[in-house]
Amino acid sequence: MITRFRRTGKSLNLSMLYHFLADKICGESTAGLFDKFAIAQVDDGEFLKKHQGQYPVIFISFKDIKEDTFDGALEKLSALISKLYAQHESFLASDKITPRLKKNFNAYLMEEVSNKPKTLESALEFLMEFLHKVQGKKVMVLIDEYDSPLTSAYNHGYLNEMSSFMRNLFSAALKSNPYLEKGLMTGILRVSKNNMLSGLNNLKVRTLLDEHYAGYFGFTESDVNELIEKFNVTDERKDIRDYYNGYCIGSTTIYNPWSMMNYLDEKRLAPYWVLTSNDNVILRKLLSTASNETKESFIQLIQGKAIEGRVETNLRYDELIENEEALWSLLLFCGYLSLDDAQLSSVETHWNCKLRIPNQEVRALYNTILSKWLARKIGADNYHSFLVSLAEGHIEEFTTRLTHYLFACTSSHDFQAEADYHSFTLGLLASITDTHFLYSNKESGLGRPDCLLIPRDKTKAQGIILEFKHLHLPKKVDSRDIDMLKHEGASSAKGALEQIDARNYEAGFGQHTHITEVLRIGLVYSHRQISAAAQLVRLERRENELLGSSSEDDISYFHEIAKDTGSDEEASIFTPVVEERSAGKKRKRVIDSDSSEEESIKPQSKKRLKRGLSSKKSPTFFGSSKTEPVFSDSGSSEDPPMKPSNPK
Repeated sequence: MITRFRRTGKSLNLSMLYHFLADKICGESTAGLFDKFAIAQVDDGEFLKKHQGQYPVIFISFKDIKEDTFDGALEKLSALISKLYAQHESFLASDKITPRLKKNFNAYLMEEVSNKPKTLESALEFLMEFLHKVQGKKVMVLIDEYDSPLTSAYNHGYLNEMSSFMRNLFSAALKSNPYLEKGLMTGILRVSKNNMLSGLNNLKVRTLLDEHYAGYFGFTESDVNELIEKFNVTDERKDIRDYYNGYCIGSTTIYNPWSMMNYLDEKRLAPYWVLTSNDNVILRKLLSTASNETKESFIQLIQGKAIEGRVETNLRYDELIENEEALWSLLLFCGYLSLDDAQLSSVETHWNCKLRIPNQEVRALYNTILSKWLARKIGADNYHSFLVSLAEGHIEEFTTRLTHYLFACTSSHDFQAEADYHSFTLGLLASITDTHFLYSNKESGLGRPDCLLIPRDKTKAQGIILEFKHLHLPKKVDSRDIDMLKHEGASSAKGALEQIDARNYEAGFGQHTHITEVLRIGLVYSHRQISAAAQLVRLERRENELLGSSSEDDISYFHEIAKDTGSDEEASIFTPVVEERSAGKKRKRVIDSDSSEEESIKPQSKKRLKRGLSSKKSPTFFGSSKTEPVFSDSGSSEDPPMKPSNPK
C-alpha cells in the first residue's frame, strides 16, 4: 500500500502499471508501449521481455463511490464491478470456462448481486479465479483510492457497514488467495477501522514518512527544472518554487504536480490544487473547534514556523475529528502540512514530527479560511474598511477598528504576551496580501520588524512598518489610573517608533524602488486596550544603504483605554496626543477628547493622519464575549515564507 495526498499521480502510476503488466486493454495490445523508455534497457531488455504484457490484471478504482447511504453505495459498487467484468467478457468464449464460472460471471456482469452484500464481497476473489482459469497465471491486482468509500461513509454516517464490507472484499481478494501474484493499493490514509487491513498477508505500507517511492509521486526539482526550460518560464522559477514546492517524502522534496501542470498551461500562479476539493470545510471545522494549545500551533504555522506534532500512521475515521491528537496526522497525509523531520517514538507507536505549511498555495487556503471567518464575525464591509484604513494611513480609524475586533473576537484571557497580540494582528491582516506583500519578523536593517507591508502596485509609494509592544495592565482600572496609562502607552508607542528608527528597519524596502516614504506605526497592547503612535518618514537612498529621514516629521499618538469591569459594558476614553517637532525644540500638548481644536501639523503628515487628529467621537466598544482567537499570517501569497524566529 502506498499512501499519498490527492492529485499526486496515484491513479496515473497505477494506470502505467496496468499498461505494463497486461497484454491487452480494451482489446488493444500493449506491446511496444515501453520500448523507448529506460525500463527497456534493464538487463539488456530481458526484464521487459519477462514482465511486460505477461499477467492477467485487475485494475479497479473506488474514487467515485460517494453515496449518501449504504444501499446507494452498494448499488454503485455493483455497477463498478459490472464494468470491471465487462473488460474480460470475451473470455466467456473460452473452452476452459465451466458452467459454474460462466453463471457466476454473468451474475456480476448483469448486476444481479447489488442487493446481496455477501455475494458482492466475493466479486474480486471470483474474478481472480476466473482469470487464472482462462490464462493459467496468477493475477496482479491494482486497487486505486481504496479509502474513498470509507471517507464518504464517515461523512454520511454508515462507516461501520462500509468498513465491514470493504474489509471482507479486500480479505477475500488479497488474503491467502491462491490466485494472487501481487497486489498494490493506493489511498490517502491507512485506515485501521474494524481491523480492515490487519489480516492482509505481508502487507507493506509506504507513507509520506518512508523513503520508498519518494520520487515517483509528484515532480522532483530536476523534473521541474526540465519543465521550466521547456515551457520557457525560467524567470518565474523562484515564484514557482515558493508557490508549489515544499512537500517532503522521506528526504525528497517534491512539487505539487497538479498545480504545476495547470500553471504551465495557464502561465498564471493560482491555487489550482486547493480548489479541487471541499477539504476547506473540514479545515474550518477543525480550526474553529480546536483547543487553545492547538490554535497556538496554527498561529506558529501560519507565521512560517515549524511545530512539533505527533503523527500516527494507523488512523481511525471515527477519531479524525473527535481526537485532536489525530489532527496533525490528518493534515499531513492530506497534503496540508509537510515534514521537516520525523523520529520514531521510543515505544514505536507513533512519530514525533516537525511540521510546517508546505508552500504559499496551501498558506493562501489557511488565509482564505481565516478571512471568511473574520468576515462572518465582524462583517465583510467592516473588515474591508479596516484593511483600507491601514493601507491608506488613517491611523485613528485603524486603531479604533482594531480595538473593536479585540473585543468582538477575543477574551481578555486569550492574550498573555506580545507574541499573542502579534499573531492576532497579523491574522486580521491576512487578506491585505491581495494588495500588499506582508512580511513578519523578516530580517531588515539591524533587526526583525514585527511587520512590513509593501504595496504590490508600483504606483503606490508608501510602505508601512508595524512594531508591537505589550504593556501589562492591572485587571481593574479606575479613573485615577487613566493618566498613568496614557503616559505609559504613549511612552511605549514612542519607544516602538524609536526602535524602528534606531534599527533602520526601512532597509527592508531597499529593493522596492517605488517606495519613497514609510509610515511607521507603534502599537501598544494591554489586555484589549490599544495605544498607537504613527510617524511618516521620507526615504533617503544612499549607496548600499537606505535610511528614513524623520527629523522634521510629526508623531501622532492615539490612546484607547477602557475600564474592564468584566461585564458587557465598557467605559472608554480616547485621547490623541500630538508631538510637534520643529528646529531646535519640541513641545507636546494633550488635546482634550471633547475639544474640537486640531493641532497644526505639516500638510504631508496631516494628509496621512487626518483621521487620527479628530477626537470628538469616542470609539464604541463591543461587549466582552469569549470566543476562539483567530490565527495569524506571515508571508505574502507570492513572496517566499518568512524565516522562523523565536518569539520576543
